[in-house]
Amino acid sequence: GRPMDITMAEELWAEIEDRANWPVPEGKEGFVMGAMPHGAFQRFYHNGEDNTADGYTIIKENYGEEDEATLGALTVMKRVEGFDEEINDWFFARFNPDGTLFTNDAGVAMVGRVGKGGEMGCVPCHSGAPGGDFLFSFD
Repeated sequence: GRPMDITMAEELWAEIEDRANWPVPEGKEGFVMGAMPHGAFQRFYHNGEDNTADGYTIIKENYGEEDEATLGALTVMKRVEGFDEEINDWFFARFNPDGTLFTNDAGVAMVGRVGKGGEMGCVPCHSGAPGGDFLFSFD
C-alpha cells in the first residue's frame, strides 16, 4: 500500500463503520458459505448504488465460523473514479476487525491495487470474475 492508499483506506474505514445499517445484496442475507482467503463464512453489505457508479462499495465480513465472535477480517472494494483504469477503478482494502489494515507476511498493508501484476492477491483473483469487471456476481 502506497501512502495515498493508506490514507484512502482510513477514510474508507470511517465510511463503513456503520455497515450493519447498510443494505444486504439480495440472496446474501445472514451468514453465507465462503471460501479462502475470505473465510469459511461471510456476511455482505453494500451501499445499494449501481455497481458501475463511482463510490459503489461492497463489504465482505470474513468469519471462521457461523458466529459474530469469529470475525477475522473485512475485505472491501470501492469504485473510485480515476483510481486505476486497468482494474476498472476498483480500490481494494483488507481490514482487521478493529479497523487497522491487514498486512501480509512482509508487513505490507493489503490496500490499493493488491497483487496487481502478480499471481496472488485481490487483483489477480478478481480479474477472473465473469464479465471482466473484477466483481463477482451475487447470482
